[in-house]
Amino acid sequence: MIDPRRVRRGAALTALLIPALALAADDAPRRPGPTEPGPALPNLAVPASWRPQPTLVAAARAAAATDAGPRPMSFAAWGDPVVGCFATAVTIGLRSADVATVAGQLRAALATAVNVEGWTDDAGVLAARLNRAGWQGALRGLISARSAPHATVVACFYNDRAPTRCQAACDALLASLPDGNLTNRGTP
Repeated sequence: MIDPRRVRRGAALTALLIPALALAADDAPRRPGPTEPGPALPNLAVPASWRPQPTLVAAARAAAATDAGPRPMSFAAWGDPVVGCFATAVTIGLRSADVATVAGQLRAALATAVNVEGWTDDAGVLAARLNRAGWQGALRGLISARSAPHATVVACFYNDRAPTRCQAACDALLASLPDGNLTNRGTP
């Protein structure tokens, strides 16, 4: 039996990403409003047993309408509520192309809501471990300052039901986020 409280907690964690990304995206005033379709999300190696999670996508959209304002964004979410593993992917159009600034603002904004450990930023390829009471996980993100600046962030998180199994699934999913053509290495 799926515990709806676990899915709601996952939705709450998903909703935390949106204000953090919105703050990192720029310093322009945000106003409530619908988001525009954003850059396409990359293909990720989502575990075969995970299913789309419309509740998590709805939480992301609701947070975006409130906290990110009208800007290009794309969302996806998957998970296995029985086991307690979830992932959310968000791509947001950026108005600022300063990779270091966006990365620093994202880290600071996330730290107001979750414990952020082991933060790394290698030319716009971000990684960190996240934890909050009852949940843990990881984040991997890519910030592109090329012709259409954008950030893609994937957060994978899980409860204490099957942490070893979920961590392995999350690690594989996050490792599948391509970085070859999205990073700021080399020439544009």
